[in-house]
Amino acid sequence: MRVRGLRRLSRGPGLWGREVELTAVVKRLRGHCAVQEAFELSAAEWVAICEGSIDGSWCGQERKEELRARLGSVSEEWVGRCGT
Repeated sequence: MRVRGLRRLSRGPGLWGREVELTAVVKRLRGHCAVQEAFELSAAEWVAICEGSIDGSWCGQERKEELRARLGSVSEEWVGRCGT
């Protein structure tokens, strides 16, 4: 997967840190895409993976609840869209 224009969007002397951050996001996205291609996970399975990540994180309870709420709103859309 190639993301064009990523560097162009983040060029500038004050934006170097943002470029590094965006590069890290793209690397994670590529990893998620590779997992999806290899295992063909359903939307519900991805939700379960995310829930496990949230529960197993070192975040405080308040942050975990915030992440679960955000996951809930996204998962409703995608599980409904994908039918699984």
